[in-house]
Amino acid sequence: MTAPTVLIVDDDLGFIFWLGQHLDEAGLFALPAKNVPGALSLITEHKVVPDVLVVNTALERAAELIAYVRNLGQCVKIVGLLSQEGEGEAADVDTSRSRPAEFTKDAVLEWIRLLQGIVACKTR
Repeated sequence: MTAPTVLIVDDDLGFIFWLGQHLDEAGLFALPAKNVPGALSLITEHKVVPDVLVVNTALERAAELIAYVRNLGQCVKIVGLLSQEGEGEAADVDTSRSRPAEFTKDAVLEWIRLLQGIVACKTR
């Protein structure tokens, strides 16, 4: 059985690598994309269908990516990544979370619990 895949799409590379490293350590396969075209390339050209999409809903074309993923015919869960100012709250996502103000152990544990919970619900 392969590890569940989490596609992380954000223009904050520090956040992507921080979360991705910890997700990999927790047994989830994290794929980074710094923008929507990069994420769409992973999905269309490289045939990656994530189990969970974490996307900054304030990114240009984020709504297009979310709609594309929804139309894949797969049950991909979508977590909207909100800025500290709460940008992007109106997106069509399953749940939303703010990017942590600080990359602490507690913050990473919260993200890991969230994503593992989503993956566990998805596999039932």
